[in-house]
Amino acid sequence: MERAVSIGTVWCSTSGTFLRHFIEASCVFFSVMVAVIVSHGLPGSLPFEQMTNVGPGQLLWREDGLVEWLTAILQLSSGLLFALALRRGFQLGVLGNAREGLFLAALSLALIFTAGEEISWGQRLFGFATPDALVQINQQQEFNLHNLGALHYWKDGIAALATLGWGVILPVAVVFSRPLARLCQRVWLPVPPLWCVPHFAAAIGCRVVFKPFYGNIGVEAFEMLFGLAMMMLAMHACKTPSILYLERSNSSLSHQSA
Repeated sequence: MERAVSIGTVWCSTSGTFLRHFIEASCVFFSVMVAVIVSHGLPGSLPFEQMTNVGPGQLLWREDGLVEWLTAILQLSSGLLFALALRRGFQLGVLGNAREGLFLAALSLALIFTAGEEISWGQRLFGFATPDALVQINQQQEFNLHNLGALHYWKDGIAALATLGWGVILPVAVVFSRPLARLCQRVWLPVPPLWCVPHFAAAIGCRVVFKPFYGNIGVEAFEMLFGLAMMMLAMHACKTPSILYLERSNSSLSHQSA
């Protein structure tokens, strides 16, 4: 009975915010869908190899196109804002020691790293060559690590599964599973608030819906919306770091209010 009351309390306190973010995420998803169809036509209207080489598609989806640079900017900004959230968490007493901030620090560094990887660390911008040793093992002969060997083929699936697990499943699961919530509290694992779920789900939706018909464009759309979701979360966390952590209370499994 207590668990049912707790779940009901969490939903009642977040339903309005969740609905607003669900509408926002839906609008973003359908805007991306329109952009893909306008730039490439309906599925099957062009051979895949021509999709990023004609019209608006060349501007938006090609290597070093607008989408790729926007994704890198969103991820870099998110990483830097999470670093500020980490500092503010210590200042406000939300985090008490380095161990408690370990996962948030790792998240910040990971986003900064992926931003650099997204644009091959500015290789085409600054015009430097790929070292010969890297050319031989990099699938795209670029100055990055995510295209090395088998990682080139697995990286997108790994990223999608990680986003699904951390950004969609975990925030819902901690509401229904008290042991899981306590585990997250014990190890100080940041958990996105429920209102973030629609934004991460929209990113996953882009990959699921677009990739079968538009190939790598679906992956690019996923990465962009993932970056947008992380940016929104980082902006809120920078202001109120406590939203990343579950309340350390037996009576509620909700996030601390922003």
